[in-house]
Amino acid sequence: PGGDPVRSLNAHLAMLLLTEVLSDGDASRLQRRLVQRDHLVTDVSAYLGEFGDPFDERDPSAFTISAHYPDAGSLDAILAAVDEELDRVSTDGLEPGELDRVRTRLVSVLMRELDSVLNRTLEFAKFELIYGRAELVSELPARLNAVSEAAIRKAAATLRPDRRAVLELVAGGADR
Repeated sequence: PGGDPVRSLNAHLAMLLLTEVLSDGDASRLQRRLVQRDHLVTDVSAYLGEFGDPFDERDPSAFTISAHYPDAGSLDAILAAVDEELDRVSTDGLEPGELDRVRTRLVSVLMRELDSVLNRTLEFAKFELIYGRAELVSELPARLNAVSEAAIRKAAATLRPDRRAVLELVAGGADR
């Protein structure tokens, strides 16, 4: 997404919420569009970062969309639909209640992970090592609540076709 999660945490949090808007659950944009409406894919997910945790790294982090689809010829249609959804977010904004839904779920997941003393200790250690502030773990709910729709729209606008790489894994690809 073009930002350092440590030096640009607010932009990183906006990108994280965009990730949730796009792919978190059946009500997410890409699930509704690619799976339910257009039937282009059987599964789609989006995530921020390289290691499965959006707070596990410094420096620019990757925004990844992964999709499983049965028709090897549908990649262009999938990419066009993703671009349309990103454009809708960046130009039209979010639907009523959409940001509250994803923000509530994300904060709930983050806080649930802190229930265990061991997990909480590991999170404090990680945030101290990467961000230099262990207490940032406790500040995440308020920081996520402070992210505006405008920030999410701006995040969506940065995800342009000329800034992406596409990797297509085709079963039996060597035979084609």
